[in-house]
Amino acid sequence: MSNYYEIEKGRGLFLYTDRGEIQVRQKEGERIFTPVILAKDYERELHDIAYNGSIYFAYINSSGSLVVRSVMGYAFAYEKKTIKGVRYEKPCLMSFYGRLLLFFSEQSENAEGESKVYGILPFEDGRQFFETNCRAANVTDYDFWSLIWKEWGILILWCGEECLLWKIDKNLEMCLLETAKEHYEEVLNKLQTELEKTKNKLYEMQEELTRKEKAIQYHKNQIVSAKEQYNELMETARKFRDECLRRAKGRP
Repeated sequence: MSNYYEIEKGRGLFLYTDRGEIQVRQKEGERIFTPVILAKDYERELHDIAYNGSIYFAYINSSGSLVVRSVMGYAFAYEKKTIKGVRYEKPCLMSFYGRLLLFFSEQSENAEGESKVYGILPFEDGRQFFETNCRAANVTDYDFWSLIWKEWGILILWCGEECLLWKIDKNLEMCLLETAKEHYEEVLNKLQTELEKTKNKLYEMQEELTRKEKAIQYHKNQIVSAKEQYNELMETARKFRDECLRRAKGRP
């Protein structure tokens, strides 16, 4: 499986894994270039995101370490070294309020059937801002709803059959909202309502932007028309001047 990131119209990048490697291919129009190898130590769990003008990806390498890199460079942006008796799983990169967040689960060999979920900041020396226990062998899935207009987001953790919903604010303070699985749909419905409101606001803003763009285009057309009229007048004045000079010299 590969993810495609469009850089500009007709140009983009494919990011994918192939036999222990993470590769990227550039696309221009119908042409796809030779792959570039970004990592040769891929083991499992690739997750990538567009962030701050680049593409970052997280994965578990063949040594069991958790790695974050960028397609723009070969150096590690962040690496959490493997610890004896601990297994890292399910890395997930998220962007929130201009910061890159990394969530992942950690399972200890001494705690069967349970795991912990952490949230860290890979660009701030791996500073941890979140930790919770998961009553399952591992995290099944993540969902993240970034509600910027509310200045907070919702992190949804699926730990086996259990659903955990956490509220996260712009200061990365997190609090548990719901733990019961039956509340999951209710909370999502509320979020969907908020998203619909925002969608309507964006539609109104787009309409306003379209009106302004039309007004700008109208004024641009007026400027072009004025320049054309000016050039025509200048040409007429030049011809009139030449005619006057010709007559002054007594030429027929």
